[in-house]
Amino acid sequence: LLQLPPSLSRDVSKINAVAAALPKNHGIKIAFEFRCGSWYCPQVYEALRKHNFAICENVSPDNSTIRTRQVTADWCYLRFHKNKERTVTDYANEQLAIEAERIVERHCMGLVQYAFFLNDHGV
Repeated sequence: LLQLPPSLSRDVSKINAVAAALPKNHGIKIAFEFRCGSWYCPQVYEALRKHNFAICENVSPDNSTIRTRQVTADWCYLRFHKNKERTVTDYANEQLAIEAERIVERHCMGLVQYAFFLNDHGV
């Protein structure tokens, strides 16, 4: 996971630079987590697809994270976060059911998926 800071605005050349730094046929799964909204656009999705890089799909109990449902690789990366105030970690059963349906849909598309829950230290 390459997590970019919220202060880093869109620069597609950075995606291409990561790809150029990797050896051919590297087999390394790379996911980008963009925390600035400027990255969520067709040009970025196209660059990610070109290199089979996943876009991190962020999920939060209060839907406060920037999120896209774009699939940009032959695999998916999901991160389940706390709420905006970073205090609530509980997900409603209904919300988890919706996420489970989405995971099943992607599975039926043949996509490998990785999901991480509350990856904060000590949680």
